[in-house]
Amino acid sequence: MCIRDRVSTQSTGAVASLPMPTSSPKTKQNIFLYSPAWASVGVAICLVFALTCNIPLREGLGTGVSFWSKLLPQLMSLTPQLNEPDHDRLRPSGNITPAVVSPLRTIVSASDPNWREVVASTIENEPVVVRGLMRGADAGKFGNASHITFDQLTELYGEFEIAVFTHMTKDKSAIKMPFSEYARRMADGEEVYARAIPDLGFFTKNIDLHWLASLISKQMPLWFTLQTAKGGSTGGYLPLSFYGNDKVNSQAHCDIGTSIFLMLQGRKRWLFWPPSETAYMYPYAQQGNVAFNAGVNVFKPDTASYPEFAKARGFEVVLEPGDVMFFPSMWWHAIQNLDPVTVGSDIPMIDPIGSWRRNSLFTACSLLNPMLVVNAVKAMYQGMSARELYFKGYLVDEEQQGTI
Repeated sequence: MCIRDRVSTQSTGAVASLPMPTSSPKTKQNIFLYSPAWASVGVAICLVFALTCNIPLREGLGTGVSFWSKLLPQLMSLTPQLNEPDHDRLRPSGNITPAVVSPLRTIVSASDPNWREVVASTIENEPVVVRGLMRGADAGKFGNASHITFDQLTELYGEFEIAVFTHMTKDKSAIKMPFSEYARRMADGEEVYARAIPDLGFFTKNIDLHWLASLISKQMPLWFTLQTAKGGSTGGYLPLSFYGNDKVNSQAHCDIGTSIFLMLQGRKRWLFWPPSETAYMYPYAQQGNVAFNAGVNVFKPDTASYPEFAKARGFEVVLEPGDVMFFPSMWWHAIQNLDPVTVGSDIPMIDPIGSWRRNSLFTACSLLNPMLVVNAVKAMYQGMSARELYFKGYLVDEEQQGTI
């Protein structure tokens, strides 16, 4: 929609007692207030917004406006979040209907001489998997990640404390425990999940992050994200690792990060939904709108409680050891571990431009949240990285630590 403003001016009489300026006052007024140049700037800004803005609307303008007008006040904490489930009382009604998903459309082998072109031409539109990339001719680009195992990582981490999630849908459910204790509980089949564990240098020191980012033209997002990881215990290391058994999963969510995921050990089933399906995911915000969760359990969808999800159309793929997946920001994704030991590492890159093109309203809610600035200042004051402070928000309160 284009909005055109009309500005009219009226001439005023000259005052005889004042000396005439060398240039016309009207000319100065036009330059500084009513110049066509300023009008052009305004029109250009409107055009940029209109041409780059993307608000997912699957069922027409009326339905879309109704959906977003109800959701946005919830995301900005003006009204309660209606889509967040009661995490302690998740009892499906029994009307479980599997999610409607098709095989991921773009999967290419690392032996294909054109795999780089396939990745570059696909990443802005949908996820793409390169089979065996960490085992092929470019294995050296991945350093330790091409061959390290969970047993080796257990020895390396030892008694180092990590945050372990004790609930699969409740964000604020992480407790601190030594990595060695987590490895034991994981082997015992407990439903605990070490996810998004900051790297201590086992991967970052010898993974060619800049080469990986250049494959999808994300050098600037990589640089910016590295700045958010500077300082604190992680010392600027970027990858976030996931260690889990086949009893745990990650609920469907989306965020402003374009990611590169490395599958090191075991297999993971990934489910994806494009931004266009947002209205069917029953979204609600994580802390500070840094990410957005789906209220529906996509692994066991309760169609009685979440009837709109039946309209969602997604994709699935199973990652195997050595695979590398590239996927764009603002795509909904959920992950299910398929083996008793799974190890994966995520290289996230904050991608505001790509996110804006895919889901402008979610992006605005993330970037305009005042807690971003507050947390950045707090992190500097406490000697932590901004990312480290963010992940601390998932820990249960201090008095609950050690009770689970």
